[in-house]
Amino acid sequence: MKLKILGPLAIAGAVAIASAFGTTFADGEATDADLTLTKEVSDASVEVGETVTFTLTVSNEGPATSTAVTLTDPLPAGLGFVSVASDSGVCGEASGVVTCNFGQLAVGEMASSTIVAIAVNAGEVTNTATVFGAQNDPNVGDNSDSATVEIGDVFADLSIEKAASNDEVSIGDIVVFTLQVRNNGPATSTNVVITDSLPSNLDFLAAVSTTGSCDETGNVVTCELGDLGNGEGAVVFIDAEATAAGEAVNVASVAGDELDPEESDNTASATVLVNAPAPLESDLSITKTASDNHVLAGEHVVFTIQVLNMGLGTSTDVVVTDALPSRLAFVSAVSTTGVCGETGNVVICELGDLADGEGAEILIEVEALRSGTAVNTAEVSGNETDADDSDNSDSASIDISALSGSGIDIKPGSDRNPLNLNGRGLVPVLLFGGDGFDVHDIDISTLRFGFDGDEVRPAHGGHISDLSGDGIDDLMLHFRSDMLGVPRDLSRGDVVTLTLTGEMTDGTEFQEEDTMAIVGNPRANGHQFQFSEGGPEHFSPGARGKSKGKSKGPENKGPKGRGNGPRW
Repeated sequence: MKLKILGPLAIAGAVAIASAFGTTFADGEATDADLTLTKEVSDASVEVGETVTFTLTVSNEGPATSTAVTLTDPLPAGLGFVSVASDSGVCGEASGVVTCNFGQLAVGEMASSTIVAIAVNAGEVTNTATVFGAQNDPNVGDNSDSATVEIGDVFADLSIEKAASNDEVSIGDIVVFTLQVRNNGPATSTNVVITDSLPSNLDFLAAVSTTGSCDETGNVVTCELGDLGNGEGAVVFIDAEATAAGEAVNVASVAGDELDPEESDNTASATVLVNAPAPLESDLSITKTASDNHVLAGEHVVFTIQVLNMGLGTSTDVVVTDALPSRLAFVSAVSTTGVCGETGNVVICELGDLADGEGAEILIEVEALRSGTAVNTAEVSGNETDADDSDNSDSASIDISALSGSGIDIKPGSDRNPLNLNGRGLVPVLLFGGDGFDVHDIDISTLRFGFDGDEVRPAHGGHISDLSGDGIDDLMLHFRSDMLGVPRDLSRGDVVTLTLTGEMTDGTEFQEEDTMAIVGNPRANGHQFQFSEGGPEHFSPGARGKSKGKSKGPENKGPKGRGNGPRW
């Protein structure tokens, strides 16, 4: 059965029924507005860095017009705001909350907005929005709606390879490292950076890249390559100098902003063995000659030293050392290059550097001091290893004869100079002074006399005066006759040569000779001498004994050369 109510009672009944269902009336008109919200997402599964669009639709289901309609959408932590747009009203964002003011919506009217957000963190996020108006909403259960998005991580698989131009180098060599970087995807790798810390025995020189730029601080090379898309790559070249011997392990790494699913290929290394440089070789040679190989004591000799570098490279800090033997005294030294000096009779010439094929000449002047053979050796050396050191030294020999004075006269005033082998007296010996031979410069302590010239010293210090009357001082000496070293097997009438040797105060040696005749064993009278006139034994100032091999004969009769004079 149907109940039909008409008139005012019918209206009152309708209102009563509507009120029973939650509808509010004022003056007989409904005042409720049932707003509804739906939300859709463009992609429910995205990766970090990708954007997602939410579409929100608001409708008024009535029965009354809804005013001050407002939509709010607080974005969850995994999403970042990008933009918002609406087909009506005004929308904006503050602190991650999107708000849209749609104003008034009549019954059955709709409004929509689109919100664009970016995925910033991996994980599942739910985005919920709510709408409300000024009127009472009889059904608030449809005033909110949500959309869930699964955000996945972005992966970019970077890899790096490294190689050295040489596996083995020497100190001072340059080694070039080649670094190859590639993005194997699937995503673009952003802000890609290579870091290469050079080991301590390599010094940075330069770095270049096919993309981006490189810089170095504290021997650490950093190359900022920018973004590399899937399949893209870059090449970096790093130049370094080897500075110390040892193994140089050079490690480089690459990284980007995205997760790398395979980090084992994000580092690469190259090992270089740095050797100490092989010793440089040169081949120095030296030759030495003397201006005269036979000289008298007191004469000067010049040694000529030739130094030559015969390769294989420049010889640095070349030094010639010449230690003069004791029979020679240094006078001077000059070189065509560098400088020479002398200390303690050792001459050192610092020639500097000699290039391949370059040489120098040194002249060393010396004075011959004492009789005998003087062997003078010079040596040359440089900083480098010498390929053939057999020619790094050379010698020159000089035969030095004793200085010839002005002669001697044994037993002045006697021609035969008799010697009794059984005698024990003193034998007078007169050493004549002369031009270039000053008896005042004789070192008396060095005087020796006898058969070999070294048997006996003077019995006393000697007496200096002009005994020959030529205006030049002479030296009178006396030696014991039994210590002259004359062989005892000589016969009467045999003639022997006796030698007087000595040195000047500057070390110069001299030697003089004269002869004596063996007479047996006459009466020992001490062999004293005195001035007398006439007689078979007389002294003439010009008579001189042998000098440098010249002798007077024992049978020489008459005056000895300078005319008659007093006898000893």
